Amino acid sequence: MPRGKTQLPPDLEIDGADYEVPETEYTHARIVGNATQGEVDACILVPTLRPDYLEYHALTALFTSPRNTSVMVMSSNAGVRRRYKDLGLRGPHLIYSETHWTLASVKAGGDLAQKTELYTNQDGYPQFLYAKYSTRLPKGKDADRVHTVIYDSTVTFDWDRWTEFNEWREEHDIASVVYFCRDPTSPVADQVLDEVNTTWGWTPAAIAEIYDDGQGGVDTSAASDGAGIVPETTLRDQELLQQRAQGVTFDLQILPSGDVAEALSAAWNRHDSLKDSAYKIGADDAIIAVKGVERAINGYSRLIADPEYSRNYRVGHGRAKPHDVRIGQLEAVADGLSGDAGAIANSLRKGVRRLEDIRDAVNDEDNLGDWKRGSVLRAIQSIVDDEEQTLHIVAPDEPARKAVRADLQLNRGSLWGRAKSRVGIHSPATLAQAPVADELILYGPPRRGDLWILRTPHAKRLTILAYPHELGLLHYQVRSLNEAIADFTPVEVTDPDTTDKESVRRNTALDGSVPSLTSGNESDEEYSPTRQIGPYEGVSLDIPDPEEVAEFDTPEVVSGSEDDDENDSPVDRYTIVGGDSDESLDDLVRDTVGEHRSAVENFGNDGGNGGGGGGGGIPPIGGGGGGRSGAHETRRINGLVEAQTDDGYAYAGDPSDTVEVVRMGEGTTVEKKLSDVKSGERVVLVRDYQAVRQVVEDHLMNMGEIDIVVRAHMWHQQLDIELEDSGDSLYEFREKVEAAGATASSEGTFEGWYTGEVNMPRSKANLRAIVDAYDMEEVAEHFNDVWDANWKIRKIKREVVKQLKRQAADALADHDPNEDIVLHDDLDVRLSDFNPTDHEGRALVEQHTIQTVVSDIERPVSYVGKWRQRSD
Repeated sequence: MPRGKTQLPPDLEIDGADYEVPETEYTHARIVGNATQGEVDACILVPTLRPDYLEYHALTALFTSPRNTSVMVMSSNAGVRRRYKDLGLRGPHLIYSETHWTLASVKAGGDLAQKTELYTNQDGYPQFLYAKYSTRLPKGKDADRVHTVIYDSTVTFDWDRWTEFNEWREEHDIASVVYFCRDPTSPVADQVLDEVNTTWGWTPAAIAEIYDDGQGGVDTSAASDGAGIVPETTLRDQELLQQRAQGVTFDLQILPSGDVAEALSAAWNRHDSLKDSAYKIGADDAIIAVKGVERAINGYSRLIADPEYSRNYRVGHGRAKPHDVRIGQLEAVADGLSGDAGAIANSLRKGVRRLEDIRDAVNDEDNLGDWKRGSVLRAIQSIVDDEEQTLHIVAPDEPARKAVRADLQLNRGSLWGRAKSRVGIHSPATLAQAPVADELILYGPPRRGDLWILRTPHAKRLTILAYPHELGLLHYQVRSLNEAIADFTPVEVTDPDTTDKESVRRNTALDGSVPSLTSGNESDEEYSPTRQIGPYEGVSLDIPDPEEVAEFDTPEVVSGSEDDDENDSPVDRYTIVGGDSDESLDDLVRDTVGEHRSAVENFGNDGGNGGGGGGGGIPPIGGGGGGRSGAHETRRINGLVEAQTDDGYAYAGDPSDTVEVVRMGEGTTVEKKLSDVKSGERVVLVRDYQAVRQVVEDHLMNMGEIDIVVRAHMWHQQLDIELEDSGDSLYEFREKVEAAGATASSEGTFEGWYTGEVNMPRSKANLRAIVDAYDMEEVAEHFNDVWDANWKIRKIKREVVKQLKRQAADALADHDPNEDIVLHDDLDVRLSDFNPTDHEGRALVEQHTIQTVVSDIERPVSYVGKWRQRSD
């Protein structure tokens, strides 16, 4: 039998740091204890979207459960096991996993992996069991000893697993299960709502009361010996709870016009027609095809990143299909439909054409301002403009999150460099661990299984992006969520320290006290199922009918308001973004480092003082006062030898410098001194090494290795921003990096770093010096990754050049080795992966015939050691 009244754990610590939980967790712990003591079930709707203190609740259950029984925690959060392992009584060195209840993990086959032993070396069995997956269930006597299960609903759910869990529970007579849910509409919540003895959800007023009386905050000054507070989530969750109490403002931003919205609307209309036809026919193949169309439309509807980066990241992800791949699959499905399903084949092909229209529209940069990607960029720009604000952007999944980040880092490096300290890019998997921000931008109506995101307390304002065809889904989601939250939440919150009946409420006892959603000061006529009223937590959002938005034919940006004026039209309460908006994306130039370099190089070629360039924000150049590049006299070198080709190329260098000359008939090249080169000899040359690198980077991105490219660019993107902010001249830059330990053999090396003409310092120490000189924190944090990424690209580029030169020599010798060279083993990059031409169709490696060799000439230092086109 249970031991008696619920007993909460005493003051705790981990490794000398005070173990503290938010005040709400004490109520949760009492519910766990009372359920354990009463051998009943309970379900708790967590207010912070992540149950972070399950080891504390398990300890409460162990204090309360019968002797010689076990408690099992099922959670995907392995931190539960790690923290319990070291959790002990504050003061004396007493760790519960070594003195009372030892720890074990449940393995795939149901056996236990013992993690701790009693300090007395006594034999025994573990009483704190941890299972990371819902399929890992103990067996035999280990299962028979389990008295209470703490079930975190974030473990992977499917019906087979759920059935297996319930059969296991019945077989081993598990007395109590306490479910921790973040989504009241989830399958677990739906299954247990009417079965458990108690449900618990917090009203904002109940949380506010905790903090208003001064009892809810964790006193950080009381930490033992200055060791701090654990878990690390406690202080963050305290902020989230305070935000929950204050409430979240909801905003709906509708994008009704422009090529993308119109293409989506046309595709959705086609989908509706297809769906009606398919269900009338009833053929499985037809219904599957319609669902494929729906998934393709939803994929484009949720897109908020550069379509190319989205595709590349989805290609590299096992469970994410590229959107354009679905189009090709649907085309093949249409060709293969037969029998009854064949009746919709032509209609399906028309649906595919509408999907192609969407694909073309999102790939057209001219449409950027009219779809969700533009809204995200506008939001980031506003954060840059307002230095006090913070923002979370939530993408639909992990590949999409990475694509958004790559889009910003590679296409808008300057904007991202200024925004990244105050902008977080998240997927549903990472949002729960984020701190509170001023605003959160959600990609649209959440995907199935992610409806809990609408409950987020992670921002003061939550803005949902939506196209007109998504409004019906959003209406359904908000209504369902609000109703489910009301079902979970006790209306009256009394002192949980009094009696069990007051701290653990039965659903049957709540039936008479739960007010109607239409109760309060609002009349039935004003009731909206998408506006949560009364005491409950929930979403309050007016959602128009799609027809209302379609009739709003003068698109503009309208500020939303919490107070509805009776004279307002329905759509005046939403933010409508259209093609005529004053908030244009014209200012958000694709400010890549390449464009920044081009601006600097063009200025240098012009030879005069210049002003700042567009999106890169390059400051005025000139003088010693601080620009990116100052006008300076070009140093010239005499006594050079210059080899000149018959088609206008030249190479100037010291007489002892070498060039590669082809041995005709052998298919090989040899290095030959400039002074020994003869008229009529053939040379192979790389016209543009940067073009070769670009080809390599493009290939890596196409094969899904975008992170390598992002890391490689990180150092000089950040350096561009630091130099732009500081206004350092080349001289000042050199002073700083030399003071930090950088060394170089020539002025040109410093200038290459400064202007960005050098992709990467050859010395790791020099890169470190540049990072330290300009305090580039993010680069320092990923220093080895940045270095390794550049060396991978450099190695592949070097091999590409080497093999293309070999091919050029083979071609001159009429020799074809016909072999595919592996250029990088780990990445499986092969020579056949590369087109030997650049984007303009020009060969990366060229062959030229020497026309003449000129001795004792003078050339600018920038000409020396490289092939160039002659200007004479």
